[in-house]
Amino acid sequence: MSLYLDHIAVDGPTGARLHPLYNTVEDGDFLVILGHNGAGKSTLLDVLVGLEAPSRGAVTGTFAHELQTDGGATYTRPAVRQGRIGYLFQSPEMGLFAGTVAEEFAVTWGISSLQVKQRASEISSLLGQVGLEGIGLDDIPATWSTGMQRRMAFALVLAEHPQVMVLDEPTAGLDATSRSLLVEALRSLHDEGRTVIVATHDADAFVSLATRAWVLDAGQVVYDGRFTELYERPSLFLEHHLGLPPSLRLQTRLQAAGVLHKTRELEPWALIDEIYRDGAVGRGAREALALDVDFEEQGALTPAQEPHTNASRDVQQHLEEHVATREWFTVDPRSRWIAVTLIILAMATVHRTTGILVGLGTTVALLVLFRANARRVLQWSVTWGLFALVTTLIGAAHLGAPFHPAGSYGLSLSEARRSVIAIIPYWCFLQSGQLLVTGTSALEVQGMIDWLLRTLRLPTRARHLGALTGGMVYRFIPAIAHLYQVQLRSYRVRTLANRRQRFAFLRLTHVIAPLVIRLIRYGETTHDALTARNLFDDPVPTDPLFVRTTRKVDWLFAIGGLCAALCIACFR
Repeated sequence: MSLYLDHIAVDGPTGARLHPLYNTVEDGDFLVILGHNGAGKSTLLDVLVGLEAPSRGAVTGTFAHELQTDGGATYTRPAVRQGRIGYLFQSPEMGLFAGTVAEEFAVTWGISSLQVKQRASEISSLLGQVGLEGIGLDDIPATWSTGMQRRMAFALVLAEHPQVMVLDEPTAGLDATSRSLLVEALRSLHDEGRTVIVATHDADAFVSLATRAWVLDAGQVVYDGRFTELYERPSLFLEHHLGLPPSLRLQTRLQAAGVLHKTRELEPWALIDEIYRDGAVGRGAREALALDVDFEEQGALTPAQEPHTNASRDVQQHLEEHVATREWFTVDPRSRWIAVTLIILAMATVHRTTGILVGLGTTVALLVLFRANARRVLQWSVTWGLFALVTTLIGAAHLGAPFHPAGSYGLSLSEARRSVIAIIPYWCFLQSGQLLVTGTSALEVQGMIDWLLRTLRLPTRARHLGALTGGMVYRFIPAIAHLYQVQLRSYRVRTLANRRQRFAFLRLTHVIAPLVIRLIRYGETTHDALTARNLFDDPVPTDPLFVRTTRKVDWLFAIGGLCAALCIACFR
């Protein structure tokens, strides 16, 4: 099955995520896609499998039935639904949500759990291929280690019998045994004539399998050719910010010591044979191991790193630099929070039109003053607008008998105006919340709580724990949104083959329930991290986040916020 990329491009909110690509994946290829973080590897794979439609261009394949998008592009989602393409995405354990092993296979095949049990021998064979022998149909993957969960996810993809296998960072987080099992499974698939596409940072893992390589840099394929040529020319790795694979770094050192004549794509045992064949083991081994070469001058990477300095000193310096680089018009976060909070409280108590309009004008002035993100302002305004439209229609509608026996059918403009005025404060709450949430770091929130509790003269221990708790809650808010998006995406990937995309965001069993479980684990992991870093007893210094002496602009802004709140409250 060949895949053809014809002028594929994907736009993002801040620029192109993928620039126009003109490439082909031939039937039977073992393609390795390399690139630094953010180069566009995952985006490219999402387009190839049909999870994301390109902004422009088309992806076509031998067995693909093209589907038109609003932008005129075509993509391969139907091919995935026919089982042509299997996709093992990053962190595939996030896609295990069905409960038991039997239920996971039921989701993959789109059949009932009873029918799954009739295919128990096939499931045992699939689990055996990934090193999960002895696993029963009633076992619960959620209780397994991450490595076992990833093997389970790989078995589920194999269960679809794909003609094209697409994997995104498949070796990340795997131990040596799991890594070896994965590589051997891919070798078997490729030997059967199937096409394999792997996006990875671990080039050495696939050195004996890959037939072709793409190198992505800034959303462009900057190299499309033989995988072996990359190892023969280490500079290609460095030119595109990849870093040398461990085996190639070793070969570079051996070559510099005269032990090896040239670099090649060699597995460890093959590298040993090559050294023996050159007859230079005794002559250069000691020099190679003790060699201290400046690889940056030679076009390679220096493995040495700067020694780790005192952590608290680094944190202190970073915070002081953070304060020093603030723009001149930025006020102290404490002043901003006090002023914005007072205005929000005043808006919550006002009911007269004049007070509401004063609050609206104040909110707009704050958005302009702090240069709020225009895209986010628009998004939240659209959300508020839909809410306002529904509320206004309900409040202004005259439905006649039996709902309004004394009135006629129609809309009351006066009622509509009152409804709109009444819900304007909600727009102000949304936008003011943006100023608090997006303009302040979690560490600043922690520092402000500590400052407030210190002002109230609470004990040091209580002050520290209260500030730490507040900072962690603040961190947890964006984490929930992020984990929800990851969980929703995982569900969509798992269900590409059986058409369960519609209303995916409402599926409590397969999206919301796993999300809650992972949030609990996230909290446990965070607690362990705080304990390991001794942050319950030794707080991170937050004083450098704030100005040492309160400036006039900070006092003026806080007082201005108080005056604005009083003006709004006067029209209650």
